[in-house]
Amino acid sequence: MDNLIGICSSVAVLSAIGVDQQGLRRALGLTVALSEAEICWKEFLERLVERGLCGIKYIVFDDHTRLNTARRAVFPNATWQPLLVKPVQECYRYSPHYENKKVYRDGT
Repeated sequence: MDNLIGICSSVAVLSAIGVDQQGLRRALGLTVALSEAEICWKEFLERLVERGLCGIKYIVFDDHTRLNTARRAVFPNATWQPLLVKPVQECYRYSPHYENKKVYRDGT
């Protein structure tokens, strides 16, 4: 990435956040990559493993094909679920503004 100094360029910021056995969130890793290509995600996940990450049981992320392929390569036995933020945001888009608090609270 040194050769990008002084140049405006699109990059991807890859991050991983975990939840420990006590339910506390922990930042596991953060990196800047040239893109969100499968190889970038795979290298990022492999670095987490090299740093000692183990025992992954459950992974949640956007339904991102390249990330899912990398996840299968590095954590083949981990259960995964697509993140449901975007469908929920769409609910807000179509509900009247005065109903948004109810939609958020009840999920209805």
